[in-house]
Amino acid sequence: TTTTTTTTTTNNPNGVSNFHQNQTQPGKQIDALVLFRPDMRIIHCPHYITDIMRDCWSEQPELRPDLNTIKRRLQRMRHGKRHNIVDNMMEMMERYANNLEDTVLERTAQLQEEKKKTEMLLYRMLPTSVASQLLTGGQVVPESFEAVTIFFSDIVGFTQLSSRSTPMQVVVFLNDLYTLFDAIISEYNVYKVETIGDAYMVVSGLPERISDHANEIASMAIELLKSVEDFKIRHLPREVLQLRIGLHTGPVVAGVVGTTMPRYCLFGDTVNTASRMESHGEALKIHTSPHTKKHLDKSDNYIFESRGPIYIKGKGDIETFWLLGHRDDTKQSRYDPNSAKLSNNIALFDAIGQIEGKKKSPRAVHTNQQGGGGGGGGDHFKLGCYTKT
Repeated sequence: TTTTTTTTTTNNPNGVSNFHQNQTQPGKQIDALVLFRPDMRIIHCPHYITDIMRDCWSEQPELRPDLNTIKRRLQRMRHGKRHNIVDNMMEMMERYANNLEDTVLERTAQLQEEKKKTEMLLYRMLPTSVASQLLTGGQVVPESFEAVTIFFSDIVGFTQLSSRSTPMQVVVFLNDLYTLFDAIISEYNVYKVETIGDAYMVVSGLPERISDHANEIASMAIELLKSVEDFKIRHLPREVLQLRIGLHTGPVVAGVVGTTMPRYCLFGDTVNTASRMESHGEALKIHTSPHTKKHLDKSDNYIFESRGPIYIKGKGDIETFWLLGHRDDTKQSRYDPNSAKLSNNIALFDAIGQIEGKKKSPRAVHTNQQGGGGGGGGDHFKLGCYTKT
């Protein structure tokens, strides 16, 4: 001890260690220190234990084994020995905990995937803003809209057409038609409310309020009517599709109804009047109310022809109009017929379209003499949450 003290205080009359007087950097001082390590020559144990010890005192932390690795490498110590009940229970609990952690991670991933599917489905069923409120736990309060424009369409003679088709052919036919319609309306600021059988309902002006809702619906209706000119029914290629369209503008109340299958429904006399514009119309024509014409006249971009006064149930005699088209014949269509949204969906039904059903043809949704809605002004159909009376 005396020798060591003399060595560390040599040439230092104040008795202060040269180590503290050294002006070198701290890092170099640490590197110069000789770290304490046990003398492995006097430790009598298996080599795999001494190897673990050497690995554990590595000066580089990333080279040191973790606890699970150490435990696994030390399992050889119990080779040939019987486990007591406590060790067995601890080992079983450890295996169970590890397996439970893996199961939780797997189920969490599955839950996230199902959540995405549910959200996608909800966004397809409801307007984006409404679906977002429901997903965040908010309550969608019924809202009143001062002016929206509603579009109704159906197929004249749908009952007779269905009687000449198998159930599978009707499904394929309607899928082809609505795939075409959906691709077209996606280019406009509108919301598809419902499709029931051959009935198709679209609205503009809600839930996002816009001033040109009548223009959006009118231009969309003109393009839909043009699209059916080239539409071919697969099993009846010579059949000309008789589309009938009605438009009306007015106030409505909109809200979400139901919890198991939430529906965004429209309420008000405007819905009834719009459906009557369609049911009192004619095939391959767009029948508009005077309210819709008044809104469209502001843009001076549409051509009308007066139909004269007709009787509308609950309204009496009113003058209605045929919407013939745009004043600007060079107006470009917003719809691309080569759209992937159209071709991909139709491709899904290519194989189904070749299947012949053996059952009787389904009964049409609309049951009146003209098929797809009569012109008598009586009870027309029940479409989702709104009923024409």
